[in-house]
Amino acid sequence: MCHYCGFETAPFHKCPACSQVAMRYQGLGTEKLHAEIEDKFPGFVCQRMDSDTMTKPGSHKRVLDAFRDGNVHILMGTQMIAKGLDFPNVTLVGVVNADTGLHLPDFRQR
Repeated sequence: MCHYCGFETAPFHKCPACSQVAMRYQGLGTEKLHAEIEDKFPGFVCQRMDSDTMTKPGSHKRVLDAFRDGNVHILMGTQMIAKGLDFPNVTLVGVVNADTGLHLPDFRQR
């Protein structure tokens, strides 16, 4: 699914241009990062906050309350968690690939 325009399609099993089946899906999105964090920090509860996981009403509040209460140890996600949050028990904040969006044009702005 395109997170810019909302276009959705089933994953390709072969290249639509050349019919090659040797396709590999990869990326550095929050889903991939979440899996890496869970692998590297076993025993810690990691919660992902992004447009894919925060679809139900009240989901933001539930996750943030769980983080505030210490039931979630690692909170990761998109820029929706990067602004305006203040948790006194947070001792480390990391921004992964922050520079990639600095000069990325946004077709939604006029």
